[in-house]
Amino acid sequence: CDFKDCERRFSHSDQLKRHQRRH
Repeated sequence: CDFKDCERRFSHSDQLKRHQRRH
C-alpha cells in the first residue's frame, strides 16, 4: 500500500483505538 495511505490508516486506527479506550 502507499506510504501515505498506510500512515493515514494507521493514524486513524490509533486515534479510534485511543478514543475507545478513553471512553
